[in-house]
Amino acid sequence: RRNVNPVSVGSPYGAIRIKHHFRLVIRYFSLYSIMKLEGNQMKFLLTAVNAKYIHSNPAIYSLRAYSVQKDPELEKNIELAEYTINQPFQDILADIYGRKPDCIAFSCYIWNWEMIRDIVRELAKILPDVPVWLGGPEVSYNAEEILEKLPFLTGIMVGEGEETFRELLCY
Repeated sequence: RRNVNPVSVGSPYGAIRIKHHFRLVIRYFSLYSIMKLEGNQMKFLLTAVNAKYIHSNPAIYSLRAYSVQKDPELEKNIELAEYTINQPFQDILADIYGRKPDCIAFSCYIWNWEMIRDIVRELAKILPDVPVWLGGPEVSYNAEEILEKLPFLTGIMVGEGEETFRELLCY
């Protein structure tokens, strides 16, 4: 396996930062293509960790709405999960695990970044074959550094993510 430097892939609307082994990334996208051919649905879990129960994360709703507007078939592939920073860490992990996602993405902000870092570290242990993506303002400005510190991440979506996320779903 050949380790690669972080690269940007994507549209003028945003970019996907990837630092991983080529074979692993290719294996993931090949698995998705096989699942589509066999009629199986891949579940992409868009995850938000909010500051309070009364808050909602418009980013994950926007990502899903944009993708579904462009291709209504994608709706069955996208699931949303919202938690708060006040929920027990193990409860969040158990819920994510119980949803059995094929791929997970987190919306990262200053108020949830520390918790998300801890969550993705544990997810790499309990769901090692599930690709994990990050996006949001807290990870966009230093994507390469984060990918170096968290090598089990599949990638980081940088910038406005609607078109980039849809491209990732359809890749």
